[in-house]
Amino acid sequence: MRRKYKMTGCARFFIFLLIFTPLVLIGVSYYNGNNPINQIKELLNIESDSNNNTTTKTIETKDRDNTSSGVSSEGILKSTIETQRNTIEELKKEVKDLEQKLKDRDREIQFLKQSGNE
Repeated sequence: MRRKYKMTGCARFFIFLLIFTPLVLIGVSYYNGNNPINQIKELLNIESDSNNNTTTKTIETKDRDNTSSGVSSEGILKSTIETQRNTIEELKKEVKDLEQKLKDRDREIQFLKQSGNE
């Protein structure tokens, strides 16, 4: 008489992951506002003819949006870089001022030490 096959803890864990992971994927995509069914169809490249035409139009629209947003993104990046450069210059000036104040304080401390010793 044969014994029944006993599942190890590792095998149970893998089976749990096989069931639980897709459910989590569906839940997270629903929470993020995506349609999980369409997302799975896109991952598996399962589409009907009617969906294929609308998908092609959507992709073309997205490409146009990306090119127009690319130009505006470039302008935004340039302005951000300029702002960063201005901030760096201001911080350099502030560092120089603080270094000068530090030197002045050191001189004052030295003067006070010398006048205190006399």
